[in-house]
Amino acid sequence: MDTSLQALNKAFFSERNPDKKIVILEQIKQYPAHGNTEILQGDIAREYAAAGNLDKSIHWLSGITSPDGHLYVAENIAGILHQQGNPAYAIKLLQPEADSISRLFLKNKNDKQVLTIYGKLLSVLGKALYANRQPDKVVACLRPLYAVSGKFFPIDAEDKIVINITRGHYDFRTDNLTYTYACALEATGNKKEALKVLTNLELAGVEQDTLLRSDIDRLCVTVPKGRALYRQWRNEAIGENFRLVKMLAASKKQPNGETITPGAWQGKYLLIDFWGSWCHPCRASHPHLKELYEKYHSKGLVIIGVANETGKDIAQQRKTWLQAIAQDQLPWYQLLNNEQQTQFDAVTAFRVNAFPTKILLDKDGNIVGRYTGNGDGSNELTAQLEQVFR
Repeated sequence: MDTSLQALNKAFFSERNPDKKIVILEQIKQYPAHGNTEILQGDIAREYAAAGNLDKSIHWLSGITSPDGHLYVAENIAGILHQQGNPAYAIKLLQPEADSISRLFLKNKNDKQVLTIYGKLLSVLGKALYANRQPDKVVACLRPLYAVSGKFFPIDAEDKIVINITRGHYDFRTDNLTYTYACALEATGNKKEALKVLTNLELAGVEQDTLLRSDIDRLCVTVPKGRALYRQWRNEAIGENFRLVKMLAASKKQPNGETITPGAWQGKYLLIDFWGSWCHPCRASHPHLKELYEKYHSKGLVIIGVANETGKDIAQQRKTWLQAIAQDQLPWYQLLNNEQQTQFDAVTAFRVNAFPTKILLDKDGNIVGRYTGNGDGSNELTAQLEQVFR
């Protein structure tokens, strides 16, 4: 790329004033090799929305003709409007998009790409609907997606990382889609279902917020046989956790060709580290993880690394996996998810939606926490281990 064009692109993304961005965009367009400018148009639309100029924001959005690009920017603008206290317009902007994609979702519920697109869209729309006091519509749009997603909406982990980076503060009460769904269920009289959703969220280790615990306790009292139901669901979750770890250990082999025996992890704290040689945040987390392992392994911490590789075939995947283990000098158990993946896909089974993801189980099989990313997630894991082994 021409150095002058590179300088203009850098100046464009450094500038926060949308009017000045437009001037730079016109300069960029003078270069024959400027490429597709829809990314730049979308950035202008977002900046106008952030500045409170909705008319100009929508004008620039309307100029984005690619369906994926239009949807992405519309979600961004709607999210900004929701944060600005204008959920009604956010709904107006996203509802037609949601109605269109919902038909595709209902026909392709097992398509991961469709699930991801629909999940991102409903993450914004669902929260806006609840803020606009329309819990019935929240339930109507989220219930089918929740049935496919499982115990929580996978988009929550990604949202938490993005919000902490962009806003600096993640508020569980308003930013967690699964919690929003549970609140909407309770508001529409579906208290037992709300208790189940909150219980699943807690038992999956996604959140440790005190509000979650207090809401579960409250619903256990108001829902008939609530305490008994909670104990039942908790026992079922523990059984499922043990089943999944056993399948993981039995279906994959370590670099030496051996499987991991149950005695290696049963009765101990088990941390499952989902990573990949291609994942820079994963690799960056390893030095600190090695410090934690050295500190707590003798006290009962076991780590199983589960790599998900992207090579063209299993031979290439195994090669890059082994190279990364050697380069990072990882001393704990290592398994390759790509091996026997049709028999058992650990990434899908453990509902991993982002890398790195670390899942900590206690001696009884409860998921203590689920930690995503190498920022706040790493800090939360460190704090949790300090509490466990103090």
